[in-house]
Amino acid sequence: MVGGFGAPVRASRAVLGAALLIGILRAAEGRELKFVNLIYRHGDRSPVHGYPTDPYTEKDWPQGYGQLTQVGMRQHYELGQYLRRRYKDFLNSSYEREELFPDCLIT
Repeated sequence: MVGGFGAPVRASRAVLGAALLIGILRAAEGRELKFVNLIYRHGDRSPVHGYPTDPYTEKDWPQGYGQLTQVGMRQHYELGQYLRRRYKDFLNSSYEREELFPDCLIT
């Protein structure tokens, strides 16, 4: 760190972040959430294929090539739990597939 400005810079960022958060919360007061658009990437997954000298083959991956790993499955579960808490007043208490419009872009 040059010049020893680390602590003041961190403090300034914290104050700026708090001010920004307060501003966002005030701007949202009295408004009603009508639509949520989520963009996220898949969780951890196995490779989609091996390479010529790869000592591991598809049988070494419990779900096969290109599939979510146990960690990836846990990541998706935790994301779902977070979204349920975050949008608890927006979502029904039970899953209604007619209310969700998932779309997938595969690149």
